Amino acid sequence: MAMNLSFFGRELASAGTWLPSAAHGERRARSPEAADLNYCNGSGWSNPSNLVSVSRTGDSIGRRSASFGLDASRFALVGIIRHRRSGSSPCGAWIVNCSNMSEPGIIPPPGIPKNISIPNPHGEKLAGVLDDTGSKELCILCHGLRSSKRSITLGVIASTLVTAFSAFRFDFAGNGESEGVFAYGNYWREVEDLRAVVEYWRGQGREINAIVGHSKGGSVVILYASKYGDVKTVVSVSSRFDLTVGYRERFGEGGMRKLEQIGYLDVKDRIGTYRVTLKSLQDRLSTDMGGAAESISQDCRVLIVHGTADEVVRVEDARLYAERIPNNVLRIIDGANHNYEGQREHLGGVVLNFIQGNLSKI
Repeated sequence: MAMNLSFFGRELASAGTWLPSAAHGERRARSPEAADLNYCNGSGWSNPSNLVSVSRTGDSIGRRSASFGLDASRFALVGIIRHRRSGSSPCGAWIVNCSNMSEPGIIPPPGIPKNISIPNPHGEKLAGVLDDTGSKELCILCHGLRSSKRSITLGVIASTLVTAFSAFRFDFAGNGESEGVFAYGNYWREVEDLRAVVEYWRGQGREINAIVGHSKGGSVVILYASKYGDVKTVVSVSSRFDLTVGYRERFGEGGMRKLEQIGYLDVKDRIGTYRVTLKSLQDRLSTDMGGAAESISQDCRVLIVHGTADEVVRVEDARLYAERIPNNVLRIIDGANHNYEGQREHLGGVVLNFIQGNLSKI
């Protein structure tokens, strides 16, 4: 089985070979950059983009907590990762602890993800993952259309943010593991999902220091800022400004004719099939992102990030936001596509620096 492991964006086991070992179904990774990673099959992780807590020890570096992502199917990690450079002796170890986060009653130590369920105003439970560093400051991350909290792009952003803050990723209603029925459009309803999440964590004594959205989630955080204005740092990544474009390319001319004739269209994508109705399409078309952008308060700092090679949303949309949002920083990443493949760690650094106020590094 091939697997990619990364520690703060650096691969530990790149397409390593996983061989069975004798004890308890454990297996061992072998690659030039990582030796002696043991794991065993388990249900502790429900998705590749989840994170576990890792503590690194070593005479020369002391001890510090961190996190790393596992790009594989369902595994629970145990044991020690001993990092070796090819031909050298060990240079410290990552001691890994992981529990089944879906088990009731388990309260993991800081740094280990925990599944959290939060009710929205419609009584639907929103499924989320808290990457808790022990910090009271919390960043909330929002996914895009037909995506989820398990998005690799969101996972990498989260793994960067947890070097400084706690982070919470959640599924909007009708998406991922949350309750509810998926609906196309639904922008303002998803704003209320985000509102429920913000209020929940404030009730838990957390300070919401930023809301971050990718793609459609980036539009949602802008709408949230225009309506509530109570989170003073907002990050919108690769979000669409003009909602009257893009859908025809997605549905095709034949799909549009069917939608107009019978009032709905069933669309197949990589996840499955979802239904678009004329009502839900109108919900999208009537959402005024320009008006929302202009109404954001001057004391709200907004970072707008977009890639020049975005194949889903035009980079011009980022510039349209920048022309209208009163207090914004525009960051165009050369060569980045919609999901920032090959540049996700760079994206995470840009987001973290903005939230921390390191504008010279944006």
